[in-house]
Amino acid sequence: MSKRRVFPHTPAEWPFFYGWVVLAVGAMGTLATAPGQTIGVSVFNDFLIEVLSINRVLLSTAYMIGTTTSAVFLARAGRVLDRRGSRVVGTVAAAGLGLSIFGMTQIDRAAAGLASVFGGTVIPAAIALSFGFFLLRFFGQGVLMLSSRNMILKWFDRSRGKVNAILGVTVTLGFSYAPRVFEAVIRAHSWRVAWALVGTAVLGFAVVAAVFYRDNPTMYGLIPDGPLRDRPKRRRVWVPRRFANLTPIGATTGEDRTLGEARKTVTFWVFLLVLTLSSAIGTAFTFHVVSIFETAGLSRLSAVAVFLPASVVGIVVKFISSWASDYVPIRIFPILHAAALVLHLVAIIVLRSPATIVLVIVAHGVMQGLLTVNASLAWPRLFGLAQLGTITGFTMTWTVIGSAVGPYIFSVFFNLSGSYTLVSIILIPPCLVLAGLAIWAYRRHVPVTRG
Repeated sequence: MSKRRVFPHTPAEWPFFYGWVVLAVGAMGTLATAPGQTIGVSVFNDFLIEVLSINRVLLSTAYMIGTTTSAVFLARAGRVLDRRGSRVVGTVAAAGLGLSIFGMTQIDRAAAGLASVFGGTVIPAAIALSFGFFLLRFFGQGVLMLSSRNMILKWFDRSRGKVNAILGVTVTLGFSYAPRVFEAVIRAHSWRVAWALVGTAVLGFAVVAAVFYRDNPTMYGLIPDGPLRDRPKRRRVWVPRRFANLTPIGATTGEDRTLGEARKTVTFWVFLLVLTLSSAIGTAFTFHVVSIFETAGLSRLSAVAVFLPASVVGIVVKFISSWASDYVPIRIFPILHAAALVLHLVAIIVLRSPATIVLVIVAHGVMQGLLTVNASLAWPRLFGLAQLGTITGFTMTWTVIGSAVGPYIFSVFFNLSGSYTLVSIILIPPCLVLAGLAIWAYRRHVPVTRG
């Protein structure tokens, strides 16, 4: 392996393993996507409704259109990531997200300009919002997240689960705190100033990405894990009877497969469909949480209060499951994830009293915690690194569409039945089927390097 020199510094010349720098800046890049995530956008919703003189239904529709459209382009972005690497793609994505946030500060003026062409107010507002949400979701939730996460996964192999645990805890805490920061700036100044400051910060991070992002350790004469790789590892294939004396399973990167080859396997679709359903149910719950609780006879305050304890549960589950992924076959986790989805839906159905809120908190936290393992660690473990960007771009397309469609489906069934019980009952059988398929795929064969 040759030591490739890259301006302004070469990773091989650092006094310690550069993977730790990659983990730090990759975590920063993931946190920088917060303005493009649902949790970051939602803080500005009421101000958008006010300045555009629209209702919440139109806002939600524009958000769904923008999110779904961004998902269509993510598969292509994943292929570009494989060709150009995380440094180029991550830098461009951060710059694009920063400029998009600045554009959102002028959303009402953009709508007014479109009104001079189309007339009226509804269509111009819908077009401006849909395009603005498309840019936020594509660059934020999509490309910057994809490039940052994939970069980290390439720099670690045997320690990938532990590193992902650190990343998961950091990102969960950051995302949970981001709305408070945005809200504080809005109260101190205004929503335009808040978005302008956030946009400036993200543009600043684009410089950080250009300087410190590096795609693959082998390009610089390094190997994944660095010095950690020299530690002796025992290999383990079958786990259930040996939980008492777990040892690391060894290298956790599978044989390189193309997206076409991956799509021919049952395991690929089990993971993908579990992730898609989880994205749909989790986003729908977050989007409609106040309505879900009020329908159950509980207060708005109780609804908003579930996210902090749920995030604590999620952090614990993320850390334990990510750490455990270095010791147990990865195919165990979609089974647990599907079971958590069933538990979440049951929690919505039985939600009636303060006592059942605990079940909602635990179910939501466990579901979100397992999402990290199945969305991040499964793909390199099962299908290698050669087309990781292409594969994760394709899978993210599905999960982003799930996050766009989920809230809409829940609202449709709520209008039909007056509650969220019917939609929850309807979604339980698909979750059970996926759990059964996951068990079947696990029991067929569980080779070490393939998960």
